[in-house]
Amino acid sequence: MKYQKSMLPRLGSVALVAVLGGTLYASPSSAEPITGDIPASTEAASSGPSAEVMANQERMRKIADALTGDDYEIMAGRPGLGGIKVDPDTKTISLAWKGKVPAAVKQIIKDAPADISINVTNAKFTRVKLWAAAQKVLTQTPKKLAKTGTKVTEARLDPSGQGLMIGTSSVENPAMSTAEAKSRIATDADVDVTFTNEAPKYTEAETRWTNAPAWSGGGAITRRYVKDGQNWTSSCTIGFGAYPDGNPSANGVITADHCGDFAQATFKNGNESRTVGTTKIHSPAWDSVYIPTSGASGKAIFSGGPNSSSFRGVSASAANYVGEYVCSSGATSGQHCDLKITDDAYYYRGMPYIRVETQTYNGDWAAHGDSGGPVWSTIAGSNNVVAKGIISTVDESSHHDDCAAYKLPGVSTTTQCYSRGLFSPIRPTLSAMKLTIRKV
Repeated sequence: MKYQKSMLPRLGSVALVAVLGGTLYASPSSAEPITGDIPASTEAASSGPSAEVMANQERMRKIADALTGDDYEIMAGRPGLGGIKVDPDTKTISLAWKGKVPAAVKQIIKDAPADISINVTNAKFTRVKLWAAAQKVLTQTPKKLAKTGTKVTEARLDPSGQGLMIGTSSVENPAMSTAEAKSRIATDADVDVTFTNEAPKYTEAETRWTNAPAWSGGGAITRRYVKDGQNWTSSCTIGFGAYPDGNPSANGVITADHCGDFAQATFKNGNESRTVGTTKIHSPAWDSVYIPTSGASGKAIFSGGPNSSSFRGVSASAANYVGEYVCSSGATSGQHCDLKITDDAYYYRGMPYIRVETQTYNGDWAAHGDSGGPVWSTIAGSNNVVAKGIISTVDESSHHDDCAAYKLPGVSTTTQCYSRGLFSPIRPTLSAMKLTIRKV
């Protein structure tokens, strides 16, 4: 069979099928149902923070959960909260608050372990106020700037509650001066604004390969479809095993909704030897979809490199905070654990997505084919993991080099990897689709 690698406008591995039939891909061994603590991977993967640092992060996350209250990630935490940032390297939590700090929050700070510092600063704006401002400048302000030659490219919340960080781009010789356009943006925002020169270009993601029931996160899924009279195959990655709330006997997985073009789509495994299932419950805003599966859904994710057959169990899910370390696990590029959360409320699809960036030179976040894959953090003293989200996009401006990745047979082109991007947070994503994650 001949293949022609063709890039679609999403983070996906897409092959144009010249001749139909035959085996499409070669892949690693299949998964078995998993329970309990999963043996560690023996395959090399990108290094991450030390076990001590991750133990610090686990303790600090529990404190951050208590400080922020329920539904922090969907802007419904404690009134007065301006933002929060954790630094597991120095064991420091920075908490921004507008107005008087509630007695309950003061008590949490007082009861915190002596080796963890919690610094409280005055927020100028609440997190809720800043989110409303971000929504405005990305949905209403662009209409006012339509003929000026200036565009708003991004809006991020300052975790210290001091305002918004807004990116813009301008054409050469714009109809309105850049300074005047920025003044108009700041007026619309009605909060303090810091402008950046960043112009990220986020594209949505869509390739371990002979996976089988129990379907595990990090395994490849593929679909065939016809577009413009041609037959195509595209590949994505499973995020986590899940089931509809209250129905644990049901089997299914979640992945990125754009993998099926936000419509009903049927997926097979990496080498197309088994049918995974057909999409059913969609959440376009969170770029997520639930697929009832034709076999058991797993309680584990693939770990290690792109050819790995090693696993880690999923034992919990958790909220995301600026400064935390996380790992990604995509079918194409494998596991990356040198990632740090830089923003926990990045405006995308009208929702607060999580922005991550590698902490090492030429490090990777994801590659084409990794979309829908799991984002997670480690647990001190255990090989199990905490679910944090699913891979949604890469920032194309962060493409630094080609990376070591799973290659389709006969495809000579290399795989592009990227050092930063966005993921949808697991808890709001599951809530939107009324799903429960499978855990060991």
